[in-house]
Amino acid sequence: MIIEKIDPFTGKRNALEIDLTEEQFKRIEAGVETIQTIVPHLNADEREFLISGITAESWDRTFPPELEEDLKILENIIEDELPTSEK
Repeated sequence: MIIEKIDPFTGKRNALEIDLTEEQFKRIEAGVETIQTIVPHLNADEREFLISGITAESWDRTFPPELEEDLKILENIIEDELPTSEK
């Protein structure tokens, strides 16, 4: 099934062919069940596109792997500097 969504990061309309049925799509849009329950065979990028319209490429440009590594380093520094009673 071809799904069209607008990427909120870029404002661009994107289309992606995703292996799901019309019924599964309606269940996802209803938001009553988790997407992993409805379409467990889809990968994280496909699920994210269905939920938000964000493509894998757009996600990687917005949150590059280097940024994630830097955030982990900062989290470790903060954790190391907290007094034991606050950990």
